[in-house]
Amino acid sequence: FCFVLFSVFLVLQLNQTIYAPVFFSISWLDFAAATFWLIWFSNLLNMFDNHDGAASGVSLIVFLLIASLAYRDGSTAILLLSAAIAGAIGGFMRFNWPPAKIYLGDSGAIFISYTVGIFFLLLDYDTEIKIGTFAIPLLGAAILVLDFILVVSSRIKRGVSPLIGDKSHSSHRLIIFGLTKSKVSILLILSSIGFAVLAFLIAAPESGPAIEGALLALGVFLKAVYLTILSKMSF
Repeated sequence: FCFVLFSVFLVLQLNQTIYAPVFFSISWLDFAAATFWLIWFSNLLNMFDNHDGAASGVSLIVFLLIASLAYRDGSTAILLLSAAIAGAIGGFMRFNWPPAKIYLGDSGAIFISYTVGIFFLLLDYDTEIKIGTFAIPLLGAAILVLDFILVVSSRIKRGVSPLIGDKSHSSHRLIIFGLTKSKVSILLILSSIGFAVLAFLIAAPESGPAIEGALLALGVFLKAVYLTILSKMSF
């Protein structure tokens, strides 16, 4: 927690503008919102890391999206770092694919999702619609966000603490549905690619407000479809 606070403070002191998910011009609100964002985001991948190849595959797609956005934004440092981490994850996936021989673990998953959260804060999104600066990170990491919503809502509905682990994750539901471990990983990665493409197109300066709005609406619709289908599967 102290490290998160220090990171937010450092970002603000370096005069980096917080573009997402903060909309406030009041410094203490920016600090509070960015702190909440990092604490929440740092745990997303750790919660999702319950299936061979899924967490590494989805995080690879997210870092490739960040690298693409950083290239467009001219953020050389973020581009190089995200590309390097993507390359490392790509090599890791060879041994993490079902049946996995090595795993991210808590430290690996938290480091990756924390880094993603920081990079999403530092990037400048050239979007015509204000909500786009908030939607791009949530679309880019949509599979992680949707799994979090699915799991937490399912546990609360059953009267179980959201902090107690169970088999209500997306991967568990898809396995019970009848898919093999490899097919589950591939499906989750392909879904992540689809949402990443939407996020990239929304951030494109040539899209214009009408197209960006349509793409954002499509992203919200696809998220609703994802949650509706997965929530009806048994676990």
